[in-house]
Parts: sequence; structure tokens; C-alpha cells
Amino acid sequence: MIKIEIWLKNAWQLYRDNLVNYLFIYSIYMLAGLFVQKVPMVPLLVMPPLFGSLVLITLQKIRGQGLEVSEILKGFNYFLPLLFASVVIGVFVFLGFLFLIIPGIIISAFYIFTVPLIVDRGLDFWQAMEQSRLKAMEDIFGMLIFSLMLIALIVLGAIFLGVGLLVTMPIAVNTLVFAYLDLFGEKAELIKE
Repeated sequence: MIKIEIWLKNAWQLYRDNLVNYLFIYSIYMLAGLFVQKVPMVPLLVMPPLFGSLVLITLQKIRGQGLEVSEILKGFNYFLPLLFASVVIGVFVFLGFLFLIIPGIIISAFYIFTVPLIVDRGLDFWQAMEQSRLKAMEDIFGMLIFSLMLIALIVLGAIFLGVGLLVTMPIAVNTLVFAYLDLFGEKAELIKE
């Protein structure tokens, strides 16, 4: 069952309780993104592992471990699965958008949990994509709404000269991780219904 309101409230609480760490970590992420954009193909090699690191950091914090800045590079331990997943999902989504916008959004919803499955369970990219798709298909309408909400949240942050992303990106990632933990059977202690 999709519980967007609960996941979002918990994501906000986690962000608020760790504000300084989140601002620092996501500043590093955004600066890295700006820096690597200038070199062709480098974003494809750097951003998926960095995003994986953000998911790992959030997982660790929810599970009661520290929120360490040094963890920002831990996603590179999953470099190949994250790279392959990024490429394959990118191609699928691009093809979906070629056939109007809705198929692209559906495909995005199918694979929303791929990164958490790779970095948390150590799955290969295809296994993670398949598990994500199967979970999303259990409530495809709810997952579409959830995906659109995350997209809207990130767009909202980008509207405010990108600075808003320091608030909306961590909340979006936190929400994704709370959803992942809830839907894949791990009740996080911070989830308050």
C-alpha cells in the first residue's frame, strides 16, 4: 500500500533532525554535479554512484547509524551495477517518452527502487530492476502518483535557483528510502503512522 503522506512526513523529520549534515552532503553532491557537467560522459560515470551514496547515507541514518560525510563516495563500491542500471533505465525511459509522456512516466515508476535495491541488498542491476518493477506493479497507479510527487518535489526545488534543491533533494531521497523500506518489508523505527 502506498503511504505517500507518512513517507513524506518521516522524510521531512529526518531532514529537519539532521539539517546541517544534509546541507553539507547535498552541497557536495550538487557541486560535484555542476563540476562534472563540463566534461562529456563524466556525469554518466560519476552521478549514479554519488546518488547511490545518498541512498546509502539515508539508509544508514534511518537504521540508527551515523550520518557521515565520508560516506559520500561509498556508492562507488556499486559502480558497475549503478552504471548499467542508469544506462538501461535511461534508454527505457527515453523510449517511453518517445511514445508520448505517459509511457516514460510509467517506466520511471517501474524502476524507482532500483538504486536502493543495488546499494542495500547488493543486487545486480537487472535483478534490482526486475524486483523494483514487480513491486511497482503491485500498485501501479499509486507508484505513478508517488513518482510524480518526487519529480514535482525536485522541480519545485530547481525553480528556486537550484538552492531549493538543498531542501527538496534530500527530502525526495529520504521519501524514496522510507518507501523502499516500507514496501520491501523493513519497518524503519522512524516511520510513524
